Amino acid sequence: MTMKLIVSDCWDGIEQISIDRYPFVLGRDRETDRALPLAFVSRQHCRFTEENGNVLIQDLESYNGTFVNGRRVSMPTQLHHGDELSLGPLSFRVEVLRPSCEIATKTDISPSEETYRTEDQDANGTQTGRINQGKEAGIG
Repeated sequence: MTMKLIVSDCWDGIEQISIDRYPFVLGRDRETDRALPLAFVSRQHCRFTEENGNVLIQDLESYNGTFVNGRRVSMPTQLHHGDELSLGPLSFRVEVLRPSCEIATKTDISPSEETYRTEDQDANGTQTGRINQGKEAGIG
């Protein structure tokens, strides 16, 4: 799963941050996954993890705090598309990008009337599914 952090205000040297591997650490230290050279950002400020298809953020005991929608994070907190993430006065809009692909899997036994379930996600990331049989599924 890929997540993008879109900078809300103009911060010199800070642009969009793409996160596509986890864990991922933001901080002032150059050894973090993405360094933010700002005095109010702690050396290791926060960590992103992925659990059961969800992205969580955890504050790493930063001095100025990590906030989701204005509330200080004190334990791992799930991020959602559209959330506001703030590290001190630096704010981002969260964009969670889920893959939009269809996967057909065989669910029936009869080779003449094979049945497939097609999984997909709608524009909101909600899982949808439908059952296709034989020629309708492009088989036979």
